[in-house]
Amino acid sequence: MRFIPGFLTIAATAVAVASPAAAALPLEGAISVDWYTVQPGPVKANRDFQNTCCGELRPDMVLGTLGPNGRPMYNAASAGPVIKGVSGTGELQWWTPGTTAGGDVVTSTGSEIVFLPFSDTTLFPTNGAGGSNGGNAGFQTAHFYFGIGNFSSDNLLISFNFEADDDLFLFADSKYVGGLGGVHPITASGPFSFVAAPGTTRVDIFFADRHTTESALKMRATFEVLPGGVIPEPATWALLITGFGLVGMVARRRPLAA
Repeated sequence: MRFIPGFLTIAATAVAVASPAAAALPLEGAISVDWYTVQPGPVKANRDFQNTCCGELRPDMVLGTLGPNGRPMYNAASAGPVIKGVSGTGELQWWTPGTTAGGDVVTSTGSEIVFLPFSDTTLFPTNGAGGSNGGNAGFQTAHFYFGIGNFSSDNLLISFNFEADDDLFLFADSKYVGGLGGVHPITASGPFSFVAAPGTTRVDIFFADRHTTESALKMRATFEVLPGGVIPEPATWALLITGFGLVGMVARRRPLAA
């Protein structure tokens, strides 16, 4: 797994919070994304892209931890069409350049900085800015990653809400939190929540569009201090990117849907 190139931070001052926990606050800031374009393999029965459609919803499609190469591990016991693009280590290959075991061809198309909350309802190649998916354009996959730097002395509850077409998997410190697996129309789900202890929590979000029906991703996040803790004052909690490994990347802000 690569080193985190940047992280979101939350710095707290001692402001008392009565039980129950204070209202959730938005988690916002610049995050990193690696982009990939996938061309379906020549044999439809083998490939994962432009194959099945379109009513799957498989939250258990991946196992509970990331694999040795930092990719989601396929859960062969999940009910639904068999996924063919799986490496010898059991990891989904949709975010690894090369030809998958199912024959789909994955190409890395670059990295950039985007912003959380994120919204793109036409998430087409190349790098989420194209005009269509399928055909010569291929299909869009993406790996978003960042760290949440919690410098409070208290645990923070981090909650994500997603709308995705198609697969979406959320991991915190390599542990699976939840997601929207399978080929489906735009589906909303959440909150997927985890506790960020003091220190840095790594977050990985994997997205894959696998059919020409649509391609969209919206994601928002909030944080809240658990009962009995302290809440950051608005003037002091900051969401910062450190800049490690970001030379040459382009920051791009996307309009949010109403």
